[in-house]
Amino acid sequence: SKARFKPEQLLAPPARWAELDWAVIEEPAVRGTLAWTLETEGPVHGFGAWFETQLTEGPEGVGFSNAPDAPKALYGHAFFPFPAPLAAAPGDRLEVDLRAHLVGDDYLWEWRTHHIPEPGSDRPDASPASGEPRAPSRFVQSTLAGTVLSPDHFRRGGDGYLPRLSAEGRVDAFVLGAMDGATAVGEIARRLQAAFPERFPDDRSARNRVSALSRDRAE
Repeated sequence: SKARFKPEQLLAPPARWAELDWAVIEEPAVRGTLAWTLETEGPVHGFGAWFETQLTEGPEGVGFSNAPDAPKALYGHAFFPFPAPLAAAPGDRLEVDLRAHLVGDDYLWEWRTHHIPEPGSDRPDASPASGEPRAPSRFVQSTLAGTVLSPDHFRRGGDGYLPRLSAEGRVDAFVLGAMDGATAVGEIARRLQAAFPERFPDDRSARNRVSALSRDRAE
């Protein structure tokens, strides 16, 4: 989920997950392993992610960041929670294997966590009264596990389903059908408004819809 962290909320310094060079990148999937030796005691609820961007190189290079200690930017942080808070102690090791898989038009995130208590530590993991040594913890999580898909979602993709355009689908079909290489965006927008006056009560709304489809679907 989206979040905004403050530096004092972090129990460990940042670590680099991946470096993306948009000039040469070829593979949309990204994977990297992170590891920390914790120096602070406290509950660990998950981990966060943000980016450092470098647009030009050199001592006067141009770039920006949305790190917690940077000036507030438009972009927030990503929060990857654990199923339950980890009771961390100084010397504990935390390892996270974070993966991003491109599925269709969006990314599926997967994170595998391994919490390793400091060797020889006799501090209890969950209950201080138990006196039991803390055991390592492993979590395997993904955004797919948190996705709610209704039976209707699967029914509409079945071989025997008889699809029919929705109201928005009819609008898109009208605009796409008018993109014949000989009709300008403005003219298509005027026709769209005339055909769907209740959906597009003014020129601007119709033009915005046609322009968006033109950028996305026209060649």
